[in-house]
Amino acid sequence: MRKFRQLIWLGCLLAATVTNPVAAQTSDTESNSPPTFGPRVGVRYTTEGPGFEPFTSFEGFVPLQQSPGNNLTFLEGRLLLDNNANLGGNVILGHRLYSQSGNRTYGGYFAYDTRDTGKNVFNQLGVGFESLGENLDFRINGYIPIGDRSQQTSEQTFTSPGFQQNFLLMNTSRVRQFEQQVSGFDTEVGTRLISLGRGSLRGYAGVYYYDAGNEDSFGVKGRLEARPNDLLNLSLQVQNDGIFDTRAFLSLGVNFPGSGPRRGSATRDSPLARLGQSVERQFAIVVDEQTEIENTAVTLFNPTTNQAFQILHVNLGQGAGNGTIENPFGSLQNALNVAKPNQIVYVQSGTNPGIPAFSIPNGVSLLSSGPVQRINTVQSGNILLPLSGSGVRPLVTGTVTLGNSNTLDGFAINGVSGPGIRGMNINNTTIQDNIISNSITTDASNLGNGISLTNATGNINITDNSIRNNAEKAISIDNNAGQVALSIGNNAIADNVNGIKLNLVGTAQGTGQITNNNIANSGTGVDVNLGQNAKLNNLAISDNTIENQAQGLQFRASDNAQSTLNVSNNTIRNLTGDGMNFLGDKNSRTQLTVSGNTINNANGDGIDIDLLDNARATATVSNNQILNSGATGIQADADNDSQLRLVLDSNTVRGSKNQGISIFSGAGGGTAKIFASVRLNALTGNNVSGAAIGDFDAQTFDASTTCLQLRNNTGGNFALVNNGGTLQVENTLPTNTGTVNQTGTTTVARGTCGF
Repeated sequence: MRKFRQLIWLGCLLAATVTNPVAAQTSDTESNSPPTFGPRVGVRYTTEGPGFEPFTSFEGFVPLQQSPGNNLTFLEGRLLLDNNANLGGNVILGHRLYSQSGNRTYGGYFAYDTRDTGKNVFNQLGVGFESLGENLDFRINGYIPIGDRSQQTSEQTFTSPGFQQNFLLMNTSRVRQFEQQVSGFDTEVGTRLISLGRGSLRGYAGVYYYDAGNEDSFGVKGRLEARPNDLLNLSLQVQNDGIFDTRAFLSLGVNFPGSGPRRGSATRDSPLARLGQSVERQFAIVVDEQTEIENTAVTLFNPTTNQAFQILHVNLGQGAGNGTIENPFGSLQNALNVAKPNQIVYVQSGTNPGIPAFSIPNGVSLLSSGPVQRINTVQSGNILLPLSGSGVRPLVTGTVTLGNSNTLDGFAINGVSGPGIRGMNINNTTIQDNIISNSITTDASNLGNGISLTNATGNINITDNSIRNNAEKAISIDNNAGQVALSIGNNAIADNVNGIKLNLVGTAQGTGQITNNNIANSGTGVDVNLGQNAKLNNLAISDNTIENQAQGLQFRASDNAQSTLNVSNNTIRNLTGDGMNFLGDKNSRTQLTVSGNTINNANGDGIDIDLLDNARATATVSNNQILNSGATGIQADADNDSQLRLVLDSNTVRGSKNQGISIFSGAGGGTAKIFASVRLNALTGNNVSGAAIGDFDAQTFDASTTCLQLRNNTGGNFALVNNGGTLQVENTLPTNTGTVNQTGTTTVARGTCGF
């Protein structure tokens, strides 16, 4: 405001100078008939300028009181409509008087302005003074906001994680957009340059001041004004200031013919005639679009400890640092030497000829910036770790030995003598997003497995790894004690001797899932072995693709082992052996569900269930599609005092070399028992070799017993043969489509078999 007052005084001093009656010259002789002014209306278009959009104004000028040749009191009004259909307006009350001695018109006005920007509404008061002469003009206008000058239009929040020293931060930028009403003044001095038609072309130069809240600026401007007659006026202005830079805008106004007649003989461009001109000022309220950015940073906490994350940074081959982001360690081992539980060692590949064998301390997470890394935080949930996703995984050339509660994520482990990753007597481990390849077997205690875990307990997560070309198994888990919860998923496993092997014996117990893995070109895709009282509770093997193997899935339970196994929605194809093989032996107890699988081109049986030596099993095999088996589509055998409770429901078996479904009891001797419900199966095009009995057979041997419910199946030939023992058949045979042949069977009432 101090600058504003100073410029007002400067303007008044300049006005007094240019309007000095002594200096003013009279070049126009006024007649004895001074002009009078009537109302007029017009329209004006103004192009985009500093702080305003292009707009059209509809204008009116109304004389309120006039003394011809002496003074005029008038009212001006404008309706402003910008190109976005937003409204504004002005109301101006002005008074002018003519000095005959100085041949000069003096005037002043008060104004009220309003503007709707489409987002906010602004209001201001205006005040101005003018001195208009034959050859020299002076004007000064002031603009005084009323109401709230600064109004917010939008707010956005942007967050991005970052590092500082050994801490993980969440940087937040709050970006607010404002419309800031500009106050200030403008003043100009001008002169007539040439006569133009019945009017003149005048040129002006001036200064102005803008106050836009958090910034202000003085500016300079130049303006040309052409008034060739009473109907047309044209103004071109160029200005420059520190807020809007250089701007040029054009204003073209037209008065409607017949409006505002002027009577009298004064020259149209004389000072006396200019009593009736419109006020020259800025009609649209100037609004500056401003941005305010507020930056904050919050240290992120580890949800496990509820303390700030501690991250040790490594940039391989980049010198000896202290582990901060600003000065990282140059070698991984230097970081591991000082790493403590719940810390993260974060590795950038840098220049890396190969990291030798190393061990990860207990409780430490080892991550690389190669894959996209996400980390869970207390304040911001799951976030993307900065620098991750480079696509370059650090190369490791020696075995990685795990400790307890480790995470190993984002490394390329290649050509190791022995297993790529080893863990013994560990718990709660995550191995993810690594490439493990070309491990070499050196001796029986140093097998070339991709991942080799012994007595791994707690939560064991092995996900999103690529495991290829290893001399032994891709993943081997061998436990004789403890409880393990497995999550083995989304791994790409190819060209290993075997795929996934789980071996539980002794007091070992397990649960979990093996899902969404792609296993190819190995021996057995998934191999599960239980023995010596081990227990497997609710292991799900689902949604895997297993192809080009010797055998798809193998499950063995013996020596009092107990298990619950769910095998579902797997795709198994192109095998030299069985698609799935389930073996229960030596007092084992198994509850098995096999559903929704597709098995195609297994050179052995599609699904083979075998029980021996007092084993007990309940098996439900449903909604599977088994195509082109090299032996039998579904084979179930029980021998040596074992018992099988079997449901075969809604399976499609087609193109088997032998039978579509075959159930044998006691073929290996003993007093085995099978209770079987075979229903709603579609058996077509089987017995391709022509050597089997038909699409379906059930046979008993020795002292064994089979109780069979056979209904609503579709097939060609169903053979029921008692070769010894007892073959009971529920009285439901007419419900099947096909020919049922019975030899030595006993027909029993429906429900006898317990289904």
